[in-house]
Amino acid sequence: MNRFHRRLNFVLGCLGYAGCLGFFSTLLTGTAAAQDYPNRPVRIISPNAPGSTTDVGARMIADELRKRMGQPVIVENRVGAGGLIGARAVTSAAPDGYTLLYFSGTVVTSVFVKNDPIDTLRELVPVSALYEAPYFFFTDPKLPARSFQELVAYSKANKGKLNHGSQAPTGTLGMHALRAKTGIDFTTIPYKNSSEIPVALSSGDVAFSFDGLPVYRAMIQAGKVKPMFVASSVRSSLYPDVPTAAEVGVPDFEVTVLQGLWAPAGTPPHIIAKLEAWCREAMMVPEVKARAETALSARTVGSTSAEFRRVFERQLQFWANAARLANYTPE
Repeated sequence: MNRFHRRLNFVLGCLGYAGCLGFFSTLLTGTAAAQDYPNRPVRIISPNAPGSTTDVGARMIADELRKRMGQPVIVENRVGAGGLIGARAVTSAAPDGYTLLYFSGTVVTSVFVKNDPIDTLRELVPVSALYEAPYFFFTDPKLPARSFQELVAYSKANKGKLNHGSQAPTGTLGMHALRAKTGIDFTTIPYKNSSEIPVALSSGDVAFSFDGLPVYRAMIQAGKVKPMFVASSVRSSLYPDVPTAAEVGVPDFEVTVLQGLWAPAGTPPHIIAKLEAWCREAMMVPEVKARAETALSARTVGSTSAEFRRVFERQLQFWANAARLANYTPE
């Protein structure tokens, strides 16, 4: 081997050695960073308006994470486009655990969104399901039907005469899924604001609605709205006398809003694991359970990332099927 080749081999060897050092240095730095997470403030994006039920949930988990992380956890409201603006702020963020999303996720998918929907399980990573709030079937208590089966029969006997009040596609699609299972007959009346529907129920403008609980509680207390069943596998602790869907003769009909924490796709598994553990721990706190019930009309969950993914997939399948039954296409 001549002098030139010996020098070339020496240079290449040095470069290879330096490359290995760089590789291991990067690996060690990344490992150290993961061990140090979090070492600066964390943002939770809330796609809903300040003071809304969803935003209250975001601030509750932010308070609990702050205690466990030892870092500021800031809730930032990014409102608009049915949640897309907030969701996109997270899907485009660095996958480092410092920008998170508090949301249910289904309403920004292609089932409900025509332009630029979120492919949730490709663009985001589920961290933990936190709060679960079931839908209720509400009726005008002045209706002659005393049970759900009587109401179904009454609607069929008065075909085209009973109105269903709805503010969101979820309420309408849920009713179409219920019609497919029971044959209940209705005409949907759209409302701009969900708080208008309990008033419409009490005045007889609509016969029933399928919706979340919070805006109905005052009307229920006043006896002006009747919750006929809850679309959950268990009864609500707030209204233990209200039967489940299965108990009124509608099996396998569970419709819930599952709020949880998400991270951008590509977030390292060890960071997801840390966040998941903190979330699950937070949901076991008695004060958090009590506040979720009173402020959110929800129960705490605290799932694993894998469990959250499975439940989300089932919910997405339900809404896709309901959209098909309703011949619904997003606008």
